[in-house]
Amino acid sequence: MFSRLNSNGLQLLAIRRLAFLVIFIVSMSGQSKAYKPEDPEVRSMVDRAIKYLESQSEKDITTTPFEGADAQPILVAYAHFKAEHNPDSPVVKMGVNYAMKYVAAVKKNGGSIEPVLKSVYEIPVVILFLAELDSAQYSAELKMLGTALLNLQQSTGGYGYPTWKTGDISQVQYVALAVWTLDRAGFDLSLDRVSRMLAWLTRVQDRNGAWPYQGEDPGVGRGLISQPKEEMSVTMCLAGGCAALIASDVFRIWENTSVGNKIKGLPKSLKPVDKSELVLARRKKSPVKAEEVLRALQSMESYRRQNPYHREKSGDWYYYMLYTMERYESFLEMAAGKPSSPDWYDNEVNNLMKLQDGNGSWGVKDASKNNGPVSTAFAVLFLIRSSQKAIENVSKGSMRGGYGIPKNTADIQVKGSQIVASPVADSVENLLGMLEDDGADNIDGKSIPDDLKLESDPAKRAAQLDRLSRLLRGSQSWQARRVAARLLGTSDDVSMTPTLIYALSDGDGTVRAYALDGLNFLSRKFKSEINIREANPAEIRKMQQEWIQWYKTIDPAYISTDDI
Repeated sequence: MFSRLNSNGLQLLAIRRLAFLVIFIVSMSGQSKAYKPEDPEVRSMVDRAIKYLESQSEKDITTTPFEGADAQPILVAYAHFKAEHNPDSPVVKMGVNYAMKYVAAVKKNGGSIEPVLKSVYEIPVVILFLAELDSAQYSAELKMLGTALLNLQQSTGGYGYPTWKTGDISQVQYVALAVWTLDRAGFDLSLDRVSRMLAWLTRVQDRNGAWPYQGEDPGVGRGLISQPKEEMSVTMCLAGGCAALIASDVFRIWENTSVGNKIKGLPKSLKPVDKSELVLARRKKSPVKAEEVLRALQSMESYRRQNPYHREKSGDWYYYMLYTMERYESFLEMAAGKPSSPDWYDNEVNNLMKLQDGNGSWGVKDASKNNGPVSTAFAVLFLIRSSQKAIENVSKGSMRGGYGIPKNTADIQVKGSQIVASPVADSVENLLGMLEDDGADNIDGKSIPDDLKLESDPAKRAAQLDRLSRLLRGSQSWQARRVAARLLGTSDDVSMTPTLIYALSDGDGTVRAYALDGLNFLSRKFKSEINIREANPAEIRKMQQEWIQWYKTIDPAYISTDDI
């Protein structure tokens, strides 16, 4: 089936079919509670875990049976900051100290990294932490680290232990995440090295669909081989799958380009942003096509179905696996353009409830190969849906420290980690930075100016629309979704129609109202007699179906979930 994919619409259909396959595989019968990261039960677990991390000494955090102890405080600080957003926390400050020591060592070595045993794990953790903390403040350090990381690439395109000939799937997943983070934050990196890494990933998949721990490269054009079965596991499958999804997103292969300026039946008054030229230029640099990645993932899911995950009786990598799972599921949701079933999340939330110790930790009494602070950090990153948040926040410079909003938001500007009041021309860009922050709900909806304008430059405008679309589809902030729906509805870009249709079922009535206003504006002809703020689910579903049918007259290639 995948070899015959030759249109964006069919590509999206394949993605959604794969997403449904994943949902089927990981679903758990009888599950009644659908959890979200903001639910009291989940937040209680996270709060207790944070208190545990704060109670640990530097020695406790750096204790490890493995090399690479210096990266552990940075990982713990990253999890703490993602959950609490407090740069003044002693845990976070400890992480900054270790990160800056690492940066200093790289500078001293002329911008390169000594290839010690855990280098390829350590650099991505430093990158993720500093980028989350403040990518503007640490821009020079991040660019240096990104270049140094890519320069550790093996001749095959993989990454791994310095003295080993095989590439390491476990390490490559973190390289991919670090590179994606830098790319989406606007840093220029070697796409050639990313291309070689993605090509390597697709070559070292086993014939049975699994990814091994250590991948033996058969060589370009020689087909898949039987990989070493040692440590071939569901965990490595998830690692390989998420690395492939993440690296391919660097090349924008999941973005929809089916709607452009040549749409039949488009009202003359509409001037859609044609992102196809920008996206396709990046996509041409990818070594693989979307259908090839999908075929690899579908084969991997077949392996998962036949080899379900089971914990080892002795200490294992369970908590490490959880963060890998969350990352894979989040990027699969991104590729599918819709949330997956919550069952995989619900199942593990229930497990974590049972496994959390009285002091708030994981991986202490419940044997783990990582120490307690590291296991707990992985569990926190899973519970807060860390990767999902990263996807929501792409293309932003992190804004932290100080949530006092000036009364006149037309004068808002973000400088480093602070919000300041000074005249700016690009108010939408600065507003986006605020909305993508986890404190977006602190912004009073009435303070948003009515005359905000999207960029006129096609590239910048396309980037803004992409960020707004991601906010509307996935932000946990009602305020962020409200502003995104409002701005998208006045964008005159008909390709935003599916996102606005999606938002008609938002849990916030104001978001639904803005989405409907936007659809009415884009169509220039629909007026609903239903009060969308008070509509019941059946009425909303009927309305969405009507809008889908209208949109298909504009874009016949569009595939909705109703077509699957």
